[in-house]
Amino acid sequence: MKAKTKISSVLCLLAAGSAAWADDGKLTIYMGAQQIATENYSISRAGGKIQLTGSGQANLGTLKIDIEKFSVTTDDNYQPLAAEAKATMGQMKMQDVVEFSDGKAKNQITTGQGTNPKEDSVHPDALVVNANFPLFAWSTLAMRVKLDNADPQMFNAYVLGQTEVPATVVFKGKEPVEFAAGKSDLNHFTLEFAPSATAQPIHADVWLDDSRKLIKIAVPGQNVEAYQQGYDRKAPPPKPAEEK
Repeated sequence: MKAKTKISSVLCLLAAGSAAWADDGKLTIYMGAQQIATENYSISRAGGKIQLTGSGQANLGTLKIDIEKFSVTTDDNYQPLAAEAKATMGQMKMQDVVEFSDGKAKNQITTGQGTNPKEDSVHPDALVVNANFPLFAWSTLAMRVKLDNADPQMFNAYVLGQTEVPATVVFKGKEPVEFAAGKSDLNHFTLEFAPSATAQPIHADVWLDDSRKLIKIAVPGQNVEAYQQGYDRKAPPPKPAEEK
């Protein structure tokens, strides 16, 4: 029995250009065998704008993260217009409200010490992501990546409130991926980016259905995996018992 597939209204976007549509999703995130986070999000297109918005919770043992809001608004050409992130990490609350114009990301960052402006240079078509969670922020990349050749594709990713970094994507083709309920044929690409100008690059594998919806994300270096609702993680086989 194959895992549930859903040809969402995002497919209508590819066929109908600027027609209005909406879609939603839920990611369950694991570190090793332990569920550590959930994310709920929605994507909509209307009035010449694309809106990605959602929330999430993560429990990293000693650190709990509550993402009250993460939203990005772009125009029809995926050029960012505005973004907002509001989260609590442990006891620390943070909010960042951003406007994009004239090649700049103009942040108003609020913490316990007050509100401070921060301005960063960005490309007009930059992706807007976060350094770690939420993973659903990469949905706009999924909508833009080319799925017809294996040539490296270069993007600019603005890590919200920090800096712009390059992101490299390579499409690997379509392949069967196994889930708890069976296999699904999905589009696979790799993603490599550094969350800051001095950090080591992060390598991720991303699988999309034909509507370009995020279905599975794997970050091997951090032992992290994320699964779309309806595509449950298949637990690895139990380790053989040690002989006495």
